[in-house]
Amino acid sequence: MIDIYDQASTNASTPQLSWAQRFTRNQTWLTTFGAALLIVFASLSGALNPIERTLEDVRFGFSGHPASGEIVIVAFDQKTRAALQSSTANRTQHAIVISKLINAGAAQVGMKFDFNVTSDEISDAALLLAAKEADGRLVLPVTTAPISGLNSRIFFREPFAELTQYANLGALSLERDDHNHIHDYNLIHGWRDGLISSFASEVVKKSAAHQTSIILNYGIDLRSIPRFSYIDVLNGSVKAADIKGKYVFVGITESLINEAYNAPIYGALSGIELHALAGESLVQGRLLAPFPAPSDLALAIIILIVLTRIFLSLNSFAGAIIAVIVSIAIFGVGLAVQNVYALSIPIAGSLLGVVFAYGVAAYSRLNKKSRDLFKTAFEAREHSELMNSIISTNFDGIVVFDEQDQLYFINPIGAKMLNWTVAGALGRERDAILRLPEDLPDYGDEARSFETVITRADGNKLDVELSITKTNLAPSLSQFERRKRTRVYSIYTFRDISERKKAGSLMEDAAERAMEADRLKSEFIANMSHELRAPLNSIIGFSEVIKQELFGKVGNPHYKEYAADIFTSGKHLMSIIDDLLEVSRIASGKVELTDSEIDMEHLFAECLQVVRGYPNASKKIISASMRAGCPDLIADKRAVKQILINLLSNAVKFTHDGGNIRLLASPSIEGGVEIMVSDDGIGIPADEVGRITEAFHQIDRTDHRKSAGTGLGLHIVQSLAQLHGGQIAVTSTLNNGTQIRVIFPPERNGRAPNVIPLDINKKSG
Repeated sequence: MIDIYDQASTNASTPQLSWAQRFTRNQTWLTTFGAALLIVFASLSGALNPIERTLEDVRFGFSGHPASGEIVIVAFDQKTRAALQSSTANRTQHAIVISKLINAGAAQVGMKFDFNVTSDEISDAALLLAAKEADGRLVLPVTTAPISGLNSRIFFREPFAELTQYANLGALSLERDDHNHIHDYNLIHGWRDGLISSFASEVVKKSAAHQTSIILNYGIDLRSIPRFSYIDVLNGSVKAADIKGKYVFVGITESLINEAYNAPIYGALSGIELHALAGESLVQGRLLAPFPAPSDLALAIIILIVLTRIFLSLNSFAGAIIAVIVSIAIFGVGLAVQNVYALSIPIAGSLLGVVFAYGVAAYSRLNKKSRDLFKTAFEAREHSELMNSIISTNFDGIVVFDEQDQLYFINPIGAKMLNWTVAGALGRERDAILRLPEDLPDYGDEARSFETVITRADGNKLDVELSITKTNLAPSLSQFERRKRTRVYSIYTFRDISERKKAGSLMEDAAERAMEADRLKSEFIANMSHELRAPLNSIIGFSEVIKQELFGKVGNPHYKEYAADIFTSGKHLMSIIDDLLEVSRIASGKVELTDSEIDMEHLFAECLQVVRGYPNASKKIISASMRAGCPDLIADKRAVKQILINLLSNAVKFTHDGGNIRLLASPSIEGGVEIMVSDDGIGIPADEVGRITEAFHQIDRTDHRKSAGTGLGLHIVQSLAQLHGGQIAVTSTLNNGTQIRVIFPPERNGRAPNVIPLDINKKSG
């Protein structure tokens, strides 16, 4: 079905679209444009400022920079109040504290106490003396405040005149924001007809170039600033080493009404703690400066546009994941810049861009779904008719029963297979339509498929492949739905397999007959081999007696030659029979391995002694060696000896006179033992290498046919190697020699860890 707007765009006779159609086609980007305007308005109107402050405070919680160690707080705390039994100290006590701090080597001492009026003469004299001895290292506070009822008059509060001659002055004023928090800290304050530095700037003797105001860096851990009690300094309990060279802030740290300020992370801080925090920001150079707002606004709009396109290409869940990841990334960038470059980046607009982008995409998807709903409604009938057609023409029988086990649906082929009509079967009980064996296992609601026999209405049996499934139809979410509970249907799908079972039965019979014939063949070969060995032994024995003239000279020399030929032919025939017997024994599973640890050098010597007695073996150079580190082999000695003799005899057959035959044992790459027999003989054609281990296979070439054989030697080698868990590998080049490697697994290595050589019987097969 083609959407009306697509039709309009492709119809040349109606190129003009109505304003509603244009809006529908472009509503995603119009909505994006509206979201961008909202971001601009929120940013310029200051509506994002509270959110920005909150995000900034959250970033402070992830910072945790330690204090510099150059600042010390001397706290007029609860301990001091209890010791002095007073809520404040007198001028004489202040003088003593100043003297002790100066004498301890403090770089600067900031006293946040009220010295605006004189006291008694003795106390003032002591204070003036301490200030004078401070030699310019004492900082005292000044404040300004409007006179009550007079907006144009400012009250200036400062230490009494004599004291200001010996002390530096710093402004204490702290400005609260709309939430009664202290965020901004002014480094320069107006004072009378000029300017004056802040209290913290004056104490640490540092200022910020081109900055008159900073954002207090609550990311500096205030708790890591060394802190001593006022009473301990007064009593001389603080070590001079803890004060020397430090900037000391002295003041009330209790949360009194006029000394408590709301602060991020810490909840409430005293004025002296806030000034000490500002001092730390100056000392560490971590003066937070605000990032230019227009940059944040531009970034927010870019994020809105880019993410809207991305979210439109994703589903809601994937879009939500991307939105969360991008939001975390924006927060992480803000945190990193704040920690590394001491810049406070406004990120509220960018986060709002992420939220709006996700909202625009969700709105667009919802609109698309509503349009698709109309299309789906028209397609539903076509789909329904198509499904009915597919089910009705299906070659499998399909039967559906409801929760009361009454027939709800049956397709024509199913009715025919069960000897019913569709109309006559509807509404009937299951046992009347489809009778299953009583011993059929009950799988509950689990879907299953199996072969069984069903009984038709006429009593005849039918072999079928039956699938049983259950489906639950929950009430739809449509406002027109009246059903309140889930409906359960049982679906039976069956296929007539009578012909297939007949064919399968015939195949099983044929397979059994073939196995029986193979068994009889093996037994025949084994029996015949045993029967042939007895007379053949006699032929070989008597021909050897005649050949060696044990009972006297043979009259005619030709008879002696004939006896030698009879002996040689008999030995060859005996070898063929032995090979046939060995193949038969392996195939019938009658070969038993007796594993033991084999001395490879001794075994090589035995094999070479046997092979060197073969015809023409004396005309070849046969050698054996063992590579350094080669372990002994755990295997059946008789079987390994037969493997080596078969390989060596093949090499003797197919190697020219004067050629080299080499027997080598070495450790394998996998940790087992590898035995290789190589020669420089006639080699094997490339297309024959893969077949030479097949039983009775012989290479059909003149130079190979010259050496008679049954084609069983390499087949026996491979079978015995596999019986040991090993394998053989053949490498050969025509007219350039052959290499055959027998590779035994690591567990056959006599030196392998945790391997104890035992005499263990293992059967073939």
